[in-house]
Amino acid sequence: KFIYDSLNEEYIDTSGSCLKLIVSATEYRIDSMDDVIKIYGSNGRLKKIYFDSEDLSEYVNIEYNTDKSIKKVSASNGDYITFTYLSSKLSSISIYKYNLSNNRTEFCYNINYFYLKNFLILPFFIQG
Repeated sequence: KFIYDSLNEEYIDTSGSCLKLIVSATEYRIDSMDDVIKIYGSNGRLKKIYFDSEDLSEYVNIEYNTDKSIKKVSASNGDYITFTYLSSKLSSISIYKYNLSNNRTEFCYNINYFYLKNFLILPFFIQG
């Protein structure tokens, strides 16, 4: 349960879990006492996580497809994961890692998923 603090224009948690809710026209933000900040879109989907409220340089972005499935999760250090779907089922996950020696993000490996009659039968790994 939140109460509105009109002086700071934020909502304060009264349940004891020490959360702070800040609402804008396009998104809302939840700050926790462990310095984690979570940003949600107006549609309610998680968009970004900051791991230190004092240093906003470390974060994770989450992108979605139009059907609301997760498309990509990317980190501030250049690493990212993409998700591919076929007939609304997860068909592959591709993992990319930022390489400091050449300042490029490179493919690491791919996990393909196979289904038989709507049941997952085998993930298949391809390493880059």
